[in-house]
Amino acid sequence: MPEPAVAPEARSLPAESPSRSRLDLALLAGALALGGFATWQLRQPWAVAERPSWLWWLLGAAALLGGAALARMERWLPDAAPLPRPARTGSPGRRLLGTLLLA
Repeated sequence: MPEPAVAPEARSLPAESPSRSRLDLALLAGALALGGFATWQLRQPWAVAERPSWLWWLLGAAALLGGAALARMERWLPDAAPLPRPARTGSPGRRLLGTLLLA
């Protein structure tokens, strides 16, 4: 006899240590700060005139760091999507009525 399927919410995941989740949050905050700084500097008149490439590299590094932080956080954040619940099959009378109304 096959084993019954275990619902995803019933599976036990390894507990994340608080220091690891703090590190992930710190990485994300650092990426936001770095990206905010690079964006702010890119909007300054001196940067518009000179077009420094190092600010664009800084902005790209912030984007990659933010993506890495989000990928790490995906392991311990709960899933936002609710689990699907299939609809019950309607009674024969309701199915006939629905078919007649569609026709």
